[in-house]
Amino acid sequence: MIDNADKWAKEGWGGYLMPGALTDQSSVVILVTPSLTHQDAVLSMKPLGDFVSSLGNIHIPTFAGVETKNSFSEVLKSPFLTGLDSTNSAGYAVASRLIPRKYFQGEENKARLGSLLSDTLRSARDGNFLSFLPMLICITAPSSYKLPLSDEPGNIGESSTSPAWRSSLWHVMSMRNWDSAKNDPQFVRDQFDSLSKSINPLREFTPDGGAYQNEADTFEPDPATAFWGQEHYNRLLAIKKEIDPTNLLTCHQCIGWDATDPRFNCYPRV
Repeated sequence: MIDNADKWAKEGWGGYLMPGALTDQSSVVILVTPSLTHQDAVLSMKPLGDFVSSLGNIHIPTFAGVETKNSFSEVLKSPFLTGLDSTNSAGYAVASRLIPRKYFQGEENKARLGSLLSDTLRSARDGNFLSFLPMLICITAPSSYKLPLSDEPGNIGESSTSPAWRSSLWHVMSMRNWDSAKNDPQFVRDQFDSLSKSINPLREFTPDGGAYQNEADTFEPDPATAFWGQEHYNRLLAIKKEIDPTNLLTCHQCIGWDATDPRFNCYPRV
């Protein structure tokens, strides 16, 4: 997957990779592209099919192949994707990292990224109460797009979205769940703390990466850089101070967030 990530992104492939789903011996990947013919899609996915076939029956691999659908709606109705909407009653925490394209280029980068993802997966799986989905890799960053000149970085229409979002290929989510009957505050704090720390090697490897706010670590150690990028954050903070100089309107890790504000005493220190 890492070897072909850059090529597949250029061909418009996007989807989900679920390493270690259900057991430590199986993984699931589903990818979709609107940009290739069926014949070209089959050729593009050949490296993945060849890899799965090479495993033999040791891990009971199955390569379902390539199908052509008439619409994205048909894809979203597939049994596996509808199953992702299911919920459980376990306690739950998530930490994540956006991985920029350059870390999928060069043998040294690819080897290091693969090693770090394996370590992160192992840590998440070992600490989970449920075996399902210890890691979800969303191959959903907008790696193939066109912006009008006015919206390019530095121009008037530039978005406050983190630059890491448009430069990344993968959005890696590591997940921790635990028996909801275990509600001791220190135990719950420890789950969030250990999960947050497990992502640190990926943070250190991708200093120009970031995190997608909706699926980010609740205790992201550097929210300004991770969520917006420091340059964007500084501009947003200036606007915030102009409109709300007393910081009346605030929230956890938002623009202008002050960790010492007593309104956030309900959050544990992680």
